[in-house]
Amino acid sequence: AGIVRIQIVSGLVSPEFDEAIASFHRRHPAIHIQIRVSPWRGVLDALEQGEVEIGVGYDGGVRGSLVYEPMLVERQQLYCS
Repeated sequence: AGIVRIQIVSGLVSPEFDEAIASFHRRHPAIHIQIRVSPWRGVLDALEQGEVEIGVGYDGGVRGSLVYEPMLVERQQLYCS
């Protein structure tokens, strides 16, 4: 039993992330998963302050005190009319 605290950026849409969470829960059903949503700076702050174990956000502000692991590549496009 225990808890894993995850903080993510708002608007995260990732089937890979969703499946990773579901898979973890299937393998460890006694562990509670808590997910909080915040702006990306809030993700970094929460990690540095020990409020969460995992953070998911954009690579916008690398901090030397954190370990980064790329999770996915997001494609964005500009549309004009």
